[in-house]
Amino acid sequence: MSRFFKGHKDEYAHLSKVDQPPEVLDKILPWLRNPSGFFLFLGSVGIGKTYLCSAICNAWEEKQEETKKIGQRWHDFYYVDENRFISQLKKTMSDNGGCVEDLIQDRCDSNPLFIYDDFASSMQMTDWKHEMLYAFIEHRYTKGLATIITSNLSVKGFKETFHPRLVSRVFDCRNIVVELHGDDRRQMKYA
Repeated sequence: MSRFFKGHKDEYAHLSKVDQPPEVLDKILPWLRNPSGFFLFLGSVGIGKTYLCSAICNAWEEKQEETKKIGQRWHDFYYVDENRFISQLKKTMSDNGGCVEDLIQDRCDSNPLFIYDDFASSMQMTDWKHEMLYAFIEHRYTKGLATIITSNLSVKGFKETFHPRLVSRVFDCRNIVVELHGDDRRQMKYA
């Protein structure tokens, strides 16, 4: 079963309505047919990264419904933003006495597609957050599981913020990185 968190998914988002250059969709569609490794959407606030992920989630659910009709099963996915993910990790630590690895492994292993929205968006990147994000990246990378990541960081920002081990895995040459550009669409009516 695919899982969303209430308030974090636009159920009307569709890939045909994505307002991005055609070359962005030219990368997404083939990847969706055979997802593996990481697909990163990087760019400033309000340019449509979360909407794009919602459209991908909806396309994924459509594929699940199509395959169900012919008696096959399509993969489940998990969609979470950073605030929710970090909250879950903290709750697991307090409930289980610090066994965060179980939560990371559970979320990572049981979901062939994991969508992590707003990666590294926290205003304060503590050592603990660095460790948790690295554990997540390492687990998904080692298993070769399909992972979509959105972030306000640029490639340069990743290199300045994270240890080279994390950067090496995220920007592996087999992964797809799309840097999106534009103005904050949420504030365009005020310009």
